[in-house]
Amino acid sequence: MVVKIDYAKHERLSEIDKSFAAQISEKEIRLLGDLLITQEQFDELTDLIRHVILTNQKAIQVKYALATAIFLVWCSVYYYKDGTFWDPIFSKLKIPYSLKKAEFLGETFLKVSNKFGLQQISATERTKKYMTPILMHGYISDYYAGKLLDYLNAIYTTYLKYNVTEQAMASLWTDLFNLHTEQISIKSEIEKLEKQENQLKLAIQKYSVPDNLHNINRLMLTEHEENISQLKQNITNILPKLSELDEEIERYQMIEKELKEFQCILEEIKTIDPAGWADAALEKLVQFQLESSELVKHKLGYFNEQKIHTITENKHFESQYAIETEKIRTIKTNIFYTGERQGRRRLVNLK
Repeated sequence: MVVKIDYAKHERLSEIDKSFAAQISEKEIRLLGDLLITQEQFDELTDLIRHVILTNQKAIQVKYALATAIFLVWCSVYYYKDGTFWDPIFSKLKIPYSLKKAEFLGETFLKVSNKFGLQQISATERTKKYMTPILMHGYISDYYAGKLLDYLNAIYTTYLKYNVTEQAMASLWTDLFNLHTEQISIKSEIEKLEKQENQLKLAIQKYSVPDNLHNINRLMLTEHEENISQLKQNITNILPKLSELDEEIERYQMIEKELKEFQCILEEIKTIDPAGWADAALEKLVQFQLESSELVKHKLGYFNEQKIHTITENKHFESQYAIETEKIRTIKTNIFYTGERQGRRRLVNLK
């Protein structure tokens, strides 16, 4: 796509870039998130940067690097969600994502950070070259702001109980540091539960419990039985419906038969008195017979379709009923034989 250069947009972006530079110098800003811009200003900035990228990308680093860096920061503030750093950036710029362009924009940000002596972050195994410093300059994105405020409010109301004195704050930090001890206690409890789990597994092996009973509990049995009861009720409810449909079909078949007999009578009249066939009253009778036959045919088709659908639904319920019944029968049979084997073992031990 060839885009014609709009020099007015280039000039406007140059003005914005210079304005940002002046604010950084005047306010001694070290985090670009402190340069507040509204959503409307962000939208304008996005449009201008997009135009420059499409018409003269090199100018981004040469002339408009600061404005581009601020765009990256505020795009993360407004739209970043975990794991989607570059997606909203390229989406807002309305250009296809490419690794080369992402690196170009990331390097632009790092050069601005060095040039203006902005806050930087030491590289570690957990940091990402571009994403981490850009997100740091934006403090926290709007997506997470609500959660942060909820967290701070929870601390304010529960830990501090609306008390923000130095003593209360010191007590808060003590409690937070004690979380380490609590985590050790939780870890110990987990190890204890894992030990009990292993003991249960050994018991299952000892009592030769079938594999299909390992994950069975009373609640699951109850659920199976409730399913069976519901399916049985569904089948019971369908039977009267089928009976009603059969009655309707039989009724309309009877009407259809009578209309055919009526048609035969009209045909006989036509044979006996062809001249009278054009009589207006006779024509109305013929028309009535035709229209009635069509209506009856339509009704029979409708009720037959309903019957087929109902029979199919009933077969589905019956199939599910058979499956659920077999499941519960198998489970109970296995439980019975498992208990019987244990009873025999106890008798042998007693002897």
